[in-house]
Amino acid sequence: MTGVGAGALAAAGVLLLGGCGSSEEPPTTHRSEALITDLCDQLASLPCHPVADMSGCAAGYLAELDVALAVKCEPAFEAWLDCLVSMGVSCSENNGPTAAACLEAATTYRVCMLGERGCVGGGTSGAGESTCNATCGDIGASCTGAEPGPVTCSCASGQTPAKQFQAPQCPPSDNLVLTECGPALP
Repeated sequence: MTGVGAGALAAAGVLLLGGCGSSEEPPTTHRSEALITDLCDQLASLPCHPVADMSGCAAGYLAELDVALAVKCEPAFEAWLDCLVSMGVSCSENNGPTAAACLEAATTYRVCMLGERGCVGGGTSGAGESTCNATCGDIGASCTGAEPGPVTCSCASGQTPAKQFQAPQCPPSDNLVLTECGPALP
């Protein structure tokens, strides 16, 4: 059975049980847990990311699920997991796991997790030149360019350090920094 089929069956079974009142947790939590199992199965099959300890893989994502539940980001977390499982994870050119089709879902999840904190940053401008930086958790970028823009930014941290991208102004938007510098997988 494919991971997607197993996840769909697991989700359907949870909904049936949830309707009978036999579960205290919301059905979506069980669906997220099933998606985590399917994702770890996919990661274990990748030559670039052999997962020897399936319980460790699941434990890491379950810990992230706990945080997502606590800050009310579980729908975004589940949408990201669902994308990873349904679209599949593959090996990237730098021999790590990637899921480019899930970049938008990953960014939506990251923005939710940042919550009211958002990205932090600032900069200076003068003599027609702008310099700024933006940090979104462990993902960041530094930018320079003409005032008021556009500016050229370089990822300072995250999955793609030193990657360059264009932003319309300083500082770049949260979504742009997360999309350009962050991974599709955490």
